[in-house]
Amino acid sequence: MSFWLKDNRNLNKQAGKPLQFSVGVYLIFVLSVTFFSCHDAPVNKIAQHKLQSTDTLKIRAENIFRIYVSKIPAANGRDSLLLLLDRNASLLYKIDASNQLLAVDTLPEKVTEDLKAFTYFKGKYCVEYEDTLKMFMSADFNAKPNVYTFKNGDVYAYQSIISEFKIDKDQSFLIFCMPKINNLIDAAGRERYFSSKVVHKGVIIEKGKAQIETKPIGGITFPEYYKKSYYNDLYPVFCSFGDSIAYTYHYCDSIVLISGGKKEYFKIPEQFSVIAKPIPAEYVQSRTELDAYAATHSANCKLLQYKQKILLFQTIRVDRYYDEQTGMLNDYLSQKKRMLVFDMDKKQFEQTAYELPANCAPVKSCIFNGMVYLLSTDDTRKTILVTAVEL
Repeated sequence: MSFWLKDNRNLNKQAGKPLQFSVGVYLIFVLSVTFFSCHDAPVNKIAQHKLQSTDTLKIRAENIFRIYVSKIPAANGRDSLLLLLDRNASLLYKIDASNQLLAVDTLPEKVTEDLKAFTYFKGKYCVEYEDTLKMFMSADFNAKPNVYTFKNGDVYAYQSIISEFKIDKDQSFLIFCMPKINNLIDAAGRERYFSSKVVHKGVIIEKGKAQIETKPIGGITFPEYYKKSYYNDLYPVFCSFGDSIAYTYHYCDSIVLISGGKKEYFKIPEQFSVIAKPIPAEYVQSRTELDAYAATHSANCKLLQYKQKILLFQTIRVDRYYDEQTGMLNDYLSQKKRMLVFDMDKKQFEQTAYELPANCAPVKSCIFNGMVYLLSTDDTRKTILVTAVEL
């Protein structure tokens, strides 16, 4: 089934004037480019395997980054549906257990505008914004929802970008809780931000005024070297499973497992290193320079728990941001990506990686019905490909 929507792709946009930052704008700007980062060994020296797909679905959609992925648990405990929401088209898609794609509802613009995350919880559709969470009691999105306000929304911005947004049985969830700091470039702002704990556990309070209280997860902290020089990396990449959490950073050469109060570090194999020098000061206020830096460095960009494995997704650097042969930009989607596998039983990484599909956006990947679902685009970027693979 296809849904025809307009496409705003513009790969030849290169010009970039120096950017001026003001209160509130800087955080949004940095978030918009943090999907791209880091440096590693040349790609041709790394053994990679191709993933074998079991099925591929196609969706006509405007922008892969405006699609949100979540799951609806079935009564028998088996994930039954996958939600895909294209914010501009305002369509809610469902994928059933037989990989059939269905468009089921049209969402009003007032619901989809400025949303940060989307999920399903106990018969309710939940939409998260920067300072509120709205719960719709049914698929009737014109009905008045229950609205919960983040208690400290005046000093924190709440986001769910790299991690999966999900609400647990006790009405709690993990979320990025980022201090609203005007200037992250100077030493004082950088020290304050990277000394903070940005992964919080939120709990919905229903007594009296509907509020969401958040408390920091103590074990998740930024690397010390982030405080000394500027790195365009505002939040850790993490996944949670049960009471355990795995996390890393875009510029980090290890993953960390927190379980039962114990914190363990596991080094990423050297051939998949993503260590990078900090961003030069003269780059920070130029979008073009930041985009070029991001394309020519590699990064950790997603973590997923799959059976007894942790999957680590990485973008792979290119030599040049601008490709003189094609006249096109080597942007995030066109960069190659790979997937590393950490065996939780053996407590080690495999020494080879899996090659991801072309034009893949690993940040939109998820686990569904025992398979890894990868989202990518075709070369026109007008069609979203949803590919199911089994390891």
